[in-house]
Amino acid sequence: MKNTFKRILLVGLSLVGAAASAQEWTFGPRFNLDLSNRQTANQVRLGAVSAVLGQIPEANAVGAGLFVRYDRPSWYGQAETNYMGQRVLNYYITGPAIGLSDGTPLFRLDGRLMGGYKPLPWLRLSGGLGAVYQATTQGDKYASYIDLLQQQLTANPANTQIANELKARKVAQALQNSVRPYGLEAYLGVGVDIGGLTVDLTHRNTLTSQLSDIIVEGQPYALRQHNAAWTLQVGYRLFPLKSHLLNTRKRSRAYERISKEIPFYRNEIHIAGGMQGEDIGSAFLYENRYTRYLTRRFGLSGGLNLLRRSGGSLPSQSMEVQLVTAARFLPLYSRRHTVGISAGPLLAYQTGVQVNSGQSGGVVSLTDQSAVNRIDLQWQGMVDYQFAVSDRLITGPWLRLSTDYVYAGVQVGYRF
Repeated sequence: MKNTFKRILLVGLSLVGAAASAQEWTFGPRFNLDLSNRQTANQVRLGAVSAVLGQIPEANAVGAGLFVRYDRPSWYGQAETNYMGQRVLNYYITGPAIGLSDGTPLFRLDGRLMGGYKPLPWLRLSGGLGAVYQATTQGDKYASYIDLLQQQLTANPANTQIANELKARKVAQALQNSVRPYGLEAYLGVGVDIGGLTVDLTHRNTLTSQLSDIIVEGQPYALRQHNAAWTLQVGYRLFPLKSHLLNTRKRSRAYERISKEIPFYRNEIHIAGGMQGEDIGSAFLYENRYTRYLTRRFGLSGGLNLLRRSGGSLPSQSMEVQLVTAARFLPLYSRRHTVGISAGPLLAYQTGVQVNSGQSGGVVSLTDQSAVNRIDLQWQGMVDYQFAVSDRLITGPWLRLSTDYVYAGVQVGYRF
């Protein structure tokens, strides 16, 4: 595992070094958010128990990465690496008086080689191939429960309910261990460049099955699962080095243009709305945010958010009030376009009812532990793009990553 990360880091540093050696090379960071995710898989019958794969809505993957690009007037080539977290394996296990819905959260690390055609200087059509490494973020979560059920069955060998429950848990354990660590993917996409900002809409599709065959109680069963997703990728190009950093005359002209031609407003207010990036539809966020700029590119932000969560088929319902503070930096700053990066602490107060288990036969059991009333301190980071409809009115999308959740939405702001 450590050797894999070392190799990727070495490749990344080599690509960064190459980026600085020529004006056509650019490199930079990138944020990724899955907009949709679809699984195709088979159903496995294991005696009295059956496992249906891909029946739980896929939690959309989020993450970040680095890219290196070589640009020519009509074509380009790109190498990139991305780190993302997601639930690849989702399943529903049924049997006599048994119903178990679960999934396996994973982290994935991919390396991609992309290339494409540029019909316009700012428009790109791309395709490519990539290799994926994925591994579970938790250990064997079923082992202790299987041991407990095995003890209960030994004490009560005639209890068919315990026997069926034990069989279902063994199947779930086998499914969790069936995730293949390596795979291949194909990509198609379209992208636009706005100054240093790059925005891509990419479709990825697995070429190899994400699962290997399983063996349950000595019997082998064939498993197949493929995944397809649309991903929004937002990045920023930090090079070419010569034209952006080393040419003092051009830099001075750009600075003079920003100082004289682009209005500078010290205050900025926003009204924003968004959805939770994972399990889209289960949470809605409303936000009021104020920023005081100390310089043209740097300021301090504070926001008051209202978050409503619901639990789908289970009657979970909670409200959360968030106090957000952050330092804000604008890596892209022009008259009409700005890209902002913000980071800082988030204080959240949550109250309501939360039910994660206990549903059987359409009946949900509520306990004292179902009540939610807590305060959490988290850390959050946000990236957003703003287009100035006028010198004062601005609007655009945003993406926030907090300690526990990821959100995406749109905002409208006013500068004065």
